[in-house]
Amino acid sequence: MTIRKSVVTEICNKKKYEEYMKKDNFQSADKLTDYYYIVNYMVNSHELDDVEWKAPKMSAVQLSAAITACARIYMYPFISRSDCYYMDTDSIFLGSPLSDDLISSMELGKFKLECNVRNRIFLAPKSYILELENDRSIIRHKGMAKNLVTSDWFKKILVNLDQIDEISTSANFRIDWKKLNILKKDYTLKLGLPQSHKREYVYDSQNDWIDTRPIDVIDLGSKVATTILKYELLKNKEESLNQLTTDDKTQSQTIQQPYNNTPNKQKPDE
Repeated sequence: MTIRKSVVTEICNKKKYEEYMKKDNFQSADKLTDYYYIVNYMVNSHELDDVEWKAPKMSAVQLSAAITACARIYMYPFISRSDCYYMDTDSIFLGSPLSDDLISSMELGKFKLECNVRNRIFLAPKSYILELENDRSIIRHKGMAKNLVTSDWFKKILVNLDQIDEISTSANFRIDWKKLNILKKDYTLKLGLPQSHKREYVYDSQNDWIDTRPIDVIDLGSKVATTILKYELLKNKEESLNQLTTDDKTQSQTIQQPYNNTPNKQKPDE
């Protein structure tokens, strides 16, 4: 038998917050607005067999946040350079080489030189082509069409970012789970500039992609960010209340119409 204790953090409305307050596993809470709260409560805080214990859905978020924050701090001097053309989670593409003390293929925490690039096209995150000095090419493209993009396609899209091509292709291995059959399937793909649902692209005056910015951010790290979050939450609350009022009026009119075939000349205020 093991005593398991885990703390779960949750954003909830006022009614649910009051319910958590009455429970024995309640730990603490912070007020965001008059309607929303951040609540901390204990789960699995009693003796259980290891087989029966279930890990919480949100556990020790501060550890992953600290690790990614340290990684961003370490990477920032490199990704903020004027000759940094592209970066990913743990890689960068620079116009000029790093000093030798920062590069090692064996030492942990240092960069590894993967290749020397002669020419490159970076269309979007996870979508680029590298032409290397040894006449090889590296193509990366996220999505179902990753095996269909070519060097000519990258050059064509770079000229016209709004262009979308329809490509007919086939898959030799598709599973029909209802009939448990393996079959070949023909389909058409729309191939264009990859769109992200998390970040939007930022372009300069020459229509060159220079950066990305987050589409939706919930950040409590500053007063400004907290104010923005409160505003968004209140706005969503007002929209929900307005929608509820509209639905009630529509439902009321729908119920009255079958029993009233004559036009209603009564003023709205009455």
